[in-house]
Amino acid sequence: MKLSYWGAILICLFAYTPSVSMVSPGALGFSNLIPNSDLIVKGEVIEVSKVPGEYRISFQVNDFLLGITQAQILEIVVPLAKNRYLQIPHQPYLEQGVYILCLSLDAEAKFWRVVNAEAGVLHVDSENDVRYVIAQFQSNQNLFSNSQALQDLFSTSHHWQTKQRLLQDLEKALSIEGHPFLNALLDSGDDKFQSFAALQAGRLKVLLLRDKLLSLAESSTNERVIAHCIVGLGDLGNIQTVSSILNFINSSDAFIRTATLESIGKIGGDVAIEALRKHYLSETSKNHRMTIIDGILRHNDASLRKDILAQFQSVEEEAFLKTILSRRLREH
Repeated sequence: MKLSYWGAILICLFAYTPSVSMVSPGALGFSNLIPNSDLIVKGEVIEVSKVPGEYRISFQVNDFLLGITQAQILEIVVPLAKNRYLQIPHQPYLEQGVYILCLSLDAEAKFWRVVNAEAGVLHVDSENDVRYVIAQFQSNQNLFSNSQALQDLFSTSHHWQTKQRLLQDLEKALSIEGHPFLNALLDSGDDKFQSFAALQAGRLKVLLLRDKLLSLAESSTNERVIAHCIVGLGDLGNIQTVSSILNFINSSDAFIRTATLESIGKIGGDVAIEALRKHYLSETSKNHRMTIIDGILRHNDASLRKDILAQFQSVEEEAFLKTILSRRLREH
């Protein structure tokens, strides 16, 4: 599955561990853990051994949060994560220590696996929250499609990891009617919650939060919050915000510049297109120049698009971008 640029950023925001995450953002939510777990247990990793292609973990159960088994020592198999470039062990549940694990039984009933890789490793200090979420799901099988119920769970949860996982569930359940909840997150002062709310406000087209996103982008000192507010504004698509978004076009932060160029390209209009044209001539980043080209191609005036692309081609020195520009001009 190919993740979007901002989807990848969400993984960084919400992943449990600072090690490289190999799961999609949605896999971190309780909606992809609790229904797929045969057991959710609190206990301790007491031994780890490595064999070709996998780790084998002996896990001593101290308490059951969901399900039950007679065995007090569970044998868990953790495959090494592989891709073309890297071989990365899933670190969070390989070290000896106390964890809450979401587990599923292998089809042949020989061993256990952690559900959704590192997503199925829960912080031991979140135990009370996790028990409450499990109890709510057992009493309401539609919990994870009920936006208001999830908002209530978020408000009553205490541990930061529980709240972040519930936000992943809310991303699928939220509708525009949830704008008071998003407004509260924007006011929370928590950079991760603010980033989430900014992206969702844009996705859901919550125009009521436009001014709040502008204000937060201008006042925040957190680069990711600023970038996500700008992304949200771009998704809202209000042409009146272009001049304010343009204030960030020369930011020293690459994420903010990317968000700015993408957003004004999405919004479009004469002011945005002219700004992109001028900025191309001074932009030193090849990736950002490609973003500008994409923005120009969104413009609905084919003749103007062609003129600007021809201008870009006449000054572009990067062979790859010259090829892209030539191809786009032939398509016109």
